[in-house]
Amino acid sequence: MQKQDHTQELIILGKRIQQFRRESGLTQEDVADAMGCSVTYISKLERGRASCNLSRLLTLANVLQCDAAELLFGVNRGSPGYLYPEITQSVGELSPSSRELVWQVMTLIESRTEEGNDEHAVP
Repeated sequence: MQKQDHTQELIILGKRIQQFRRESGLTQEDVADAMGCSVTYISKLERGRASCNLSRLLTLANVLQCDAAELLFGVNRGSPGYLYPEITQSVGELSPSSRELVWQVMTLIESRTEEGNDEHAVP
């Protein structure tokens, strides 16, 4: 199996980490202490020179008080683009009749939300 080059993705992730850290008013030392790792590791993450596993990413998101999705994809759960690729793929794999049903449900949710009755809307 050939190893993939994820350099660009790591650089983008690093910039997001740095942005959230600065917006939170934290230093690299603060983040390293909270995560139980070295400042060198945090510096490498921010420069796209190191990667992290899912567990460490979730811890990092917690320290930075953001969603892991915000770090990975630049969107949070409240943004319009959240889960868009996953939803698109899932709906695309449905049968035509199931896609029609999904469309009807989405239309119903949208109309109830527009009416100000969001008790049935997805949070």
